[in-house]
Amino acid sequence: MSTLKLVHETREYLFREVVDRCICLSHIEQSQRREMFNSLYWPVYSYILEQRENAVTTAGVGDRKPFLIGISAPQGCGKTTLTTVLEEMFTFTGFPAASMSLDDFYLRG
Repeated sequence: MSTLKLVHETREYLFREVVDRCICLSHIEQSQRREMFNSLYWPVYSYILEQRENAVTTAGVGDRKPFLIGISAPQGCGKTTLTTVLEEMFTFTGFPAASMSLDDFYLRG
């Protein structure tokens, strides 16, 4: 099977099994969910996988550490939804993932 076909099948599988069933996106029409998947979730997921692969390659075998990602953006723009979808995509494809929100942590002066 060609790499391109494998990527396409993985992409479709993730859309059907994760994004299209994600409770946090259930209020959005399927065509809009697909557009969000194609323009946001898949590119970010692919980028993170690439960065993780580079980090593992650089670190060497046996020196695997957690791969941490931070997402920062203005209030109300969808950080929690993005994080939820990415966490489900990574977990579904065999990469354990966990998230935490810092929205409720504030410095007190």
